[in-house]
This record gives sequence, C-alpha cells and structure tokens, in this order.
Amino acid sequence: MVDEKERILREQLEVIKYRLELLGQIEEKLKEMRALAVYASTNDLSEEEVEKIQEWVDRLQDEIAQLNEEAEVFSKSEYIEPNRIIH
Repeated sequence: MVDEKERILREQLEVIKYRLELLGQIEEKLKEMRALAVYASTNDLSEEEVEKIQEWVDRLQDEIAQLNEEAEVFSKSEYIEPNRIIH
C-alpha cells in the first residue's frame, strides 16, 4: 500500500512539474508579446514593420493557445483528480 501511495505521489509530482514548465513557457511568450507591443507603440514603424510584428504576435498567440490546451489536458489528468490525492 505504501508503494502504491508513493507511486501515485511521484506521478502527481511529475504532472505538476510538467504543468509548471508549460506555464513558464507561456509566461515567456507573454513577455515577448508585451515587448513587441511596447516596441510597436514607442517607435515610428512602417506599415510593413507593423504587419511583421502583428504576424509575430499572432504566432505567439497560437503557441500560447497550444500550450494552454496542453496544460488543460494535464489538469484533467487522472493523477491530479481530488479522489486520487493521498493525504
């Protein structure tokens, strides 16, 4: 029984570590988006430059959505359901 509890706790820990890694990646992409927005708002850019920055921001948004979706899948993981948490 102790081995089973330890196994479940280790699995839960790995899932949480992975989710934290995903959240860290999302945070970095959000920081990059903010930097692009600040750059675009504080510089006199050509229409072409604005379009390139917008494409970059759109790509980052897509990447964030993909990472968020992956994190949600893990939040529904059997390893972190309340009835599986070992007290």
